[in-house]
Amino acid sequence: GVVGKGVASLGLILQKVSHIRNIAGIHFCRDVRWLVGFVTYFIGNLIVIIALTLAPQVIIAALDSLVMVYNAMLAPYFLDGEHFTKTDFGACLLVVLSVTCVVYFGPKNNESYTSDELLNMLGTREFVIFCACSLSVCGILGGVLRYFTWKKGRQFVSDEKAIAGNLLAVAAGTIPA
Repeated sequence: GVVGKGVASLGLILQKVSHIRNIAGIHFCRDVRWLVGFVTYFIGNLIVIIALTLAPQVIIAALDSLVMVYNAMLAPYFLDGEHFTKTDFGACLLVVLSVTCVVYFGPKNNESYTSDELLNMLGTREFVIFCACSLSVCGILGGVLRYFTWKKGRQFVSDEKAIAGNLLAVAAGTIPA
């Protein structure tokens, strides 16, 4: 799954390179770079489909977040004007840590559970630790984000609102309905 997401990400970047460099007015379907990107993207997703037979869907779905990490790391090598900054590194590290938590605390098999079994699992040590860690990280990151925004003397801008919203979504996702 991790390899498939990396290959698919590379395919998307190659397609974007084709669109950016398409100065001659050639239709993108006839551009070799775009076709290579499309085939690469297709192969990456085939790898992910194979991975779905080997691991629970919840785990494979969490790996979708790694596409952002791969894009942030690969884009500077292929796209002019793209840079991998300290902020990008911090965001990528956060995504990797989050995916690691999902893989570690996620289901280990494809079992189905009854509602009573799910309710009993809410009290397990692993679930309580996962919730506490997730909420703590979200709270700390939200506070740090708020502090640096306040320190710069400005209001939340759209990117910061998006980050704050994502943190809340992660926190809310740790508590089942």
